[in-house]
Amino acid sequence: MIQAYEPLGRSALARQLAELPQGLRATLDLTDAAILLVDLSVSLAAVLTDQNDERPWQDRLTAFIAEFSLPPGGDDGIEQLGATIASVNTDRIPLWMSELGTSAGHERLRQLLNEDHYDRLRLALQDDLATVVGAIRRALQFGMPFALTLDNSVAPLSQAQLAQLPQVNEFAGSALAILVELHDDIGRHDPSPETADDRSLAELTADLQQRQSAGVRAMVLELSAMLSRKLQGARDAMAHSADPVSQAANSLIEFIDRLLRQAFDEQTVLAWINQNCRSDAELTYTTSSGTVRPTKRGEAMCFMYGGGPLRMRSPLHEAAVAGLIVARTALQRLKHADELSGSSEIEQVSIHLNAIEAYLVIAMKIGWLALDEAEVREIRERITPVRPDADSGGSG
Repeated sequence: MIQAYEPLGRSALARQLAELPQGLRATLDLTDAAILLVDLSVSLAAVLTDQNDERPWQDRLTAFIAEFSLPPGGDDGIEQLGATIASVNTDRIPLWMSELGTSAGHERLRQLLNEDHYDRLRLALQDDLATVVGAIRRALQFGMPFALTLDNSVAPLSQAQLAQLPQVNEFAGSALAILVELHDDIGRHDPSPETADDRSLAELTADLQQRQSAGVRAMVLELSAMLSRKLQGARDAMAHSADPVSQAANSLIEFIDRLLRQAFDEQTVLAWINQNCRSDAELTYTTSSGTVRPTKRGEAMCFMYGGGPLRMRSPLHEAAVAGLIVARTALQRLKHADELSGSSEIEQVSIHLNAIEAYLVIAMKIGWLALDEAEVREIRERITPVRPDADSGGSG
């Protein structure tokens, strides 16, 4: 027997569905689990996109869990909730949901329901759709900087090199464009001014790039003043130097090499490779004297994961490492450019600089997430050792 579900969240549709007579609910196959699923989905969208709520999203999620009396951990309560949602008849959901979006479906519902129930259900659906569509658009906006990072990571790669990254290749060079197109398409169903954005793809890309570069500069400055000068030196050379390409390329190569070398010494990198990627022949090489040394790719891989355990090789991380290595190789060639280098060479340096910044974002903001604070602090201190105060150095 269908029990009367009492919606706990913010879904207007869930409230109206719960009030339908039991006979109609049975006809539409509207179980408690189906209404709960609607309630959860719409409520989560509303909680995470509430413009009047100044709390960080983590606090909002905690409030959402409390609102639905959901257990915060992976205990029996979560399993019971999962089992309840899994009990929804998925073969029926597409039917009644798709019917709500068609004139034939609306006519069928009008015949099944009285006029009052039908009107309230229609208005509730419109309210919930506005909430969900707005949430999707905000989610797309939130993902745009990440999409630009992915685009920048793979920009230096050739088609053959991209083919070695099949999980990334599908979005290569176009992840941001895909998100912008989706955002604009969904915008036809979302009149909310809060999610509107009339900028062209080029304008949006330029704005996101400026913000991302500023964020990377701040991140590097916090990491090391010396490394910050190398990165800024490349930008200054491209803007003001009489020999912009060569000087910028030299600065960027020095930046990459110093960063990787100071974060992890060769023996640490070799130990990490031996423990995590022993079968990858591209991460080490043997000198003429028989000494095994890490390649630049091996150093970049170790840095990407912060020297921590590699549980699974991520396509995103692989793309960022590939972009960094290809960029460094290209910069080695560009550093020998003459003073008469044209705009095409400067544009190439800019592409490689963006790839380096993307590598840093993915490594330090995603690749290091599995590390604890002490491990991150150790990496930072190796890059820029903490010097004791002058008055605490000893007895003199």
